[in-house]
Amino acid sequence: MELFVFFALPLATILLSIVLQKVLRNPILVAITVFAIFLIVSFASFSDMLANALVATIIYTILAFITAVIVRLLCRINNRFNDLNDSDSNTTTNNEVTLNASFVPNNGGRTGRIRGCWRRM
Repeated sequence: MELFVFFALPLATILLSIVLQKVLRNPILVAITVFAIFLIVSFASFSDMLANALVATIIYTILAFITAVIVRLLCRINNRFNDLNDSDSNTTTNNEVTLNASFVPNNGGRTGRIRGCWRRM
């Protein structure tokens, strides 16, 4: 039982927190979700040791929050590093604009309206 509480549950909490952080993208929501899961499991499975199970639930919630914050930080660092590499490898400037338009003349062709859309290349 001690191996389950001290090894399996923390490892499962860390893995679940990583997955939830990638899906939810909010460490507080990850911690709340893990807390709710462990709270239900505590009341359903450990009714004879409820106080110990609630303490473990709080510890696992803190572990989930810390893991989610670390994953969020690593993802931000990775994104900035990738953006930096992309901007270094792209030596041309992005000043090209594509225009897809039609011209509708007025007053014998001296004035008119341009309708269409543009996007930066």
